[in-house]
Amino acid sequence: MKRKVLLSTLFLILHFTVALAQQVTISGQVLDEKSEPLIGATINIEGTTNAVITDLEGKFTIKVLPSEKLVISYLGYKPKTITIGKNRRFDIILDPSVTEMDEVVVVGYGSQRKSDIATAVASVNIKDIVNSSSTQTLQALQGKISGVQIIPTDGSLSSGMTFRIRGVNSVTGGTQPLFVIDGVPMPTQQITNEDTETVNNPLLGLNPNDIESNLNYWNPRPIKKDNPYLTVQRKLSPQTVEDFANRLFIYQVGKNNHIGFPFRKPSQMEILNFEMRNYFAETNTNYKAFATGGDKAQSCWMANFVPFDKVTDIYLFESAIDAMSFYEINHYTKETTCAFISTGGYVTKSQIENISRIFPSDKVKWNCCYDNDASGNGFDITTAYYLKGEECKAFARTNTGDTYKTIYLSFPDGNTQTFKEDAFSSGEYLKQHGIDNVNIIKPSRYKDWNELLVYYKRFDLNLGPGMKFIPAIEKTISQLNLRGYEQLANSISSSTKELVDSLLEQANYCISAPLAESGAYTLMVDCNIFMGLDTMVPVPSNLYVIEKCTQKKISAHAINEFLKKEYINIFRDMSSSDFKNFLEKDILTYTKGAVEKNFEKVILTFGWSLKPSILKKKSFDLEHGI
Repeated sequence: MKRKVLLSTLFLILHFTVALAQQVTISGQVLDEKSEPLIGATINIEGTTNAVITDLEGKFTIKVLPSEKLVISYLGYKPKTITIGKNRRFDIILDPSVTEMDEVVVVGYGSQRKSDIATAVASVNIKDIVNSSSTQTLQALQGKISGVQIIPTDGSLSSGMTFRIRGVNSVTGGTQPLFVIDGVPMPTQQITNEDTETVNNPLLGLNPNDIESNLNYWNPRPIKKDNPYLTVQRKLSPQTVEDFANRLFIYQVGKNNHIGFPFRKPSQMEILNFEMRNYFAETNTNYKAFATGGDKAQSCWMANFVPFDKVTDIYLFESAIDAMSFYEINHYTKETTCAFISTGGYVTKSQIENISRIFPSDKVKWNCCYDNDASGNGFDITTAYYLKGEECKAFARTNTGDTYKTIYLSFPDGNTQTFKEDAFSSGEYLKQHGIDNVNIIKPSRYKDWNELLVYYKRFDLNLGPGMKFIPAIEKTISQLNLRGYEQLANSISSSTKELVDSLLEQANYCISAPLAESGAYTLMVDCNIFMGLDTMVPVPSNLYVIEKCTQKKISAHAINEFLKKEYINIFRDMSSSDFKNFLEKDILTYTKGAVEKNFEKVILTFGWSLKPSILKKKSFDLEHGI
């Protein structure tokens, strides 16, 4: 008996192994009648629950047996069945369905054929509601549905409505309907309006005009690369617009031809919302909004030019336009392995968790590129905590009498922290708390990346590959100003265009400028500028002194060489005030940690030099040190 069982088991294992060995991987693309890719088409193995959906290019891959059949379906198109056989690649064109719309009835949670519904069905034309003079949706339905009574509970404008659909003698129970708004069932009791008045239906505050505000109404259409809102108002290049539009990351939507950025739940093709932008020339106003009713708390705008498993870097932004501006500023192309993601002006834990599911944090680098303001700093911190699986809420507001906003951070344990916007850095905060799962990137000038792009275009700064140099140059200018080297910083700033052109040719660029001045002398520097991967490096190649009375030029090159041997970087370790003190007192002081070094001026036949002076240890005040 045991042998029979063993033999039977071995037979099943061998049969299963052979079956697996026969599986093959096939791929293909699903297109519509115009040869445009169909996003989210379902490819199902006939007679099974195994299925995949097409990606943003209408492409798919699936493992099947050669003897099996595939059923390809898409809403509004006729399903098509194909046999696998020896083929491994399929280009499938679906034909539009000719089914009349009135054969299908929407019933709360979905749709059914009218012939399959056992109950009575009544319909109201949407135009009859929108064109009604009523301010409430239920009032607009009065007298338009046979057998339905809609009666105000009192005479006030904000009163609730009694809604009877079975008459007063219902045998089966209550006469109140179930309201379903955007697919969500709504309770019919204890709904409170803005005036805190309890009513008995959830449609009291629903404007009849909002009924049109659903995703189907926005009717997404292809966008042209020279769209004036993006290229004229937002200063994006046609090439940048074309890169994103060609991959369906951007649409034209609605009757006002808004620019629509589709918000999707990561890994799903279905559009859950639209972030919409437009510019109305007649009123000189910019328009920004979300489509009504869609889910934007769990979704985001996501643009990646390579498959999910090939993405190496994630860049998070507050808007899709910021992401496109960042793409152009840093001269990315469609070959980049980055994913550009907009969270729509706020960050939720659901968004970060959904993104993490397709981009595991141990395989990609997360970069927060939110706005350079209080809200953006708060988003940096919440993103970092959400990635850890922890809670942290952040918001910002301007309190009465304050110039800057206050940032509030709150945690589940009740701990609340507050910071002033002008004295807060999200990068420093995360560093102090030992959190290093995100990289913080802020625009070097202005609040967001599109404002920075507009600034570059306004001053005709280089928008070729050299654009990546601009943030590094502006960071160097800022650091020089902090150390008092204002004249050198101004020289670099006024020569930015020439500097970028030189760096593009991989040539050195030299700038001469004063480092410090006293009543008698001016200390000058010849500075060579080099460009690393993303950092600009100013290197002093020569120092010399101008005697103001005689305009005599005195070499101080030996000072530069002496400091190099001491591993002292003039621009990082010294300040303009240090050199001014040197010109006045002939002593150059360098302090690092608890050690202070003094160097004395030495006059040689070929110019000025330095020699070490007495090494002193700085006194350390234990009480104040702690």
